[in-house]
Amino acid sequence: MKRTLRIGIITSDPEGWHSSRLVAEASKLGRADVLDPLDASVRIGDNGTEVRFGYRRAADFDAIIPRGLHSSGLPDFQLEAYRLLEDEVPVVVNRIGPILTALDKCRTSYLLRQAGLPTPPTLVTQRRREAEAAVERFGDAVLKPLYGSLGEDIVRVQPGRGAREQIERMLSAFGAIYIQRFERPGGRDIRAFVVGDRVVAAIYRVAPTGEWITNVYRGGTAEPINLSPSVEALCVKAAQVVGLDYTGVDVIETSDGPSILEVNGTPSWMGVDEAWHRSMAAEIVGLVVRKVMGLRRTGPAYKATA
Repeated sequence: MKRTLRIGIITSDPEGWHSSRLVAEASKLGRADVLDPLDASVRIGDNGTEVRFGYRRAADFDAIIPRGLHSSGLPDFQLEAYRLLEDEVPVVVNRIGPILTALDKCRTSYLLRQAGLPTPPTLVTQRRREAEAAVERFGDAVLKPLYGSLGEDIVRVQPGRGAREQIERMLSAFGAIYIQRFERPGGRDIRAFVVGDRVVAAIYRVAPTGEWITNVYRGGTAEPINLSPSVEALCVKAAQVVGLDYTGVDVIETSDGPSILEVNGTPSWMGVDEAWHRSMAAEIVGLVVRKVMGLRRTGPAYKATA
């Protein structure tokens, strides 16, 4: 008798736009269980070790898709539970290590440049004077917290008193500051949605009139585009460098060619879905199923890799 595929989706917001779509798509191909991060526990005893979510054992799942943490409880423990369950679950997409790498803008930019991929000139510092010198050098710069998403707490500055005030504010709030040379001609950038080893869809994210932040969450609009093979290859390589099975890669077009802004560990894909009338959740779940079936064919001694 054929065993039903069992997929767990870790989310504190199962009714949210992204989580609900993952649950719906997973339900079409097997059994989908919603796992609350607050229910995570680790049991260590004479009979061994195991990670659980309430009464459900992580080891009973064929695959798990982590989509976030719970604001209650202890986030550091939740992250560690996710890391430990990778020893018990054959397929985890995305794994917590790459998610944390993508969350860290400094580490992501460092790895991209080390791999020879184009990314804008950047400085990460804890010192006000060094930050001011970087803004002077760049002429037009974007200040960001090291950790964050959806375009929140990001400001654009030019040299002068306003830049000094913003630098002081951000250092006071975050302790360190990520400064990147501003390069966004035409008020738009590219979001390429990578699943596995290919770009399944891409959009232009266009900032509202008079604005420069392009995030759809912040009022940007999405336009479907077809990328050149070279830009597609660049985006897939960026995902591989960070170690992500699926991701949204943000790219800008400059006079020197495409340049990578960010690689997202738990990306939003609402704009991509709406622009292409396609389900990125279906693409993600499809990848998960292919990984599980591949392991079943090769045998239980094999585990999934990024």
